[in-house]
Amino acid sequence: MNQQIKNSIERLKQTISEIERLDRSYWNISLGTSHLSAYAEQLVNDAKTAAAHLKTYGKK
Repeated sequence: MNQQIKNSIERLKQTISEIERLDRSYWNISLGTSHLSAYAEQLVNDAKTAAAHLKTYGKK
């Protein structure tokens, strides 16, 4: 596996770990979900980056 793929997967894992470590207050329904938008966007970006590297690697 090339380094770009390793790095992008590691970044995705880090984002997931950050979400897992969130205090229960972040998940409190009374707070709504707008505070989680940044995490959602980061997950999407990390996954897209990993996917792009995998697709590029697969074409070589």
